[in-house]
Amino acid sequence: MSQNLTNMITYFNNTLGIEAEGLEKSELEQFSKDNGLNLEHKLDSVKAFVFNGKIYINTSTASAEDLFHELSHILLGAMKVQEREMYDEIISYYMKQPSFKYQYNLHKKTYKHYAEQDIIEETVADLIAEEMFKMKQLGTSEVNGNELINKFNDIFQRSKQFK
Repeated sequence: MSQNLTNMITYFNNTLGIEAEGLEKSELEQFSKDNGLNLEHKLDSVKAFVFNGKIYINTSTASAEDLFHELSHILLGAMKVQEREMYDEIISYYMKQPSFKYQYNLHKKTYKHYAEQDIIEETVADLIAEEMFKMKQLGTSEVNGNELINKFNDIFQRSKQFK
């Protein structure tokens, strides 16, 4: 596991209070079997996922950016339930971005069994994670917690501007 990924997992757990765990491919295989996830034959393509509110990272394939992708799913999911208007505005904002269509088309080909809204949310989670790593602001070996908080605040502030 890279030092950057280790730092990010530690930061998520200790500073943000968001449970994240890195598992090697063999550990993920056993975890999948134990929990009936049926991921055993897909582990080469599974980088990370959320299960019971915890982010699991395939340390054999994932990067630190994948943590932020999964965190975006958690935040979007919470907003969808608790702040639906804010959720809709964030989705709408990212759907208007120039890179949305390209990412969306990639996901549509990859996730043929997903519902339309799930493909859109997958794309938005990608765009949020990419934005966090823009100009390598969060991609350094040292985690900058203030920068992370500022990025999330920026996303939330944008959604409030729509109201």
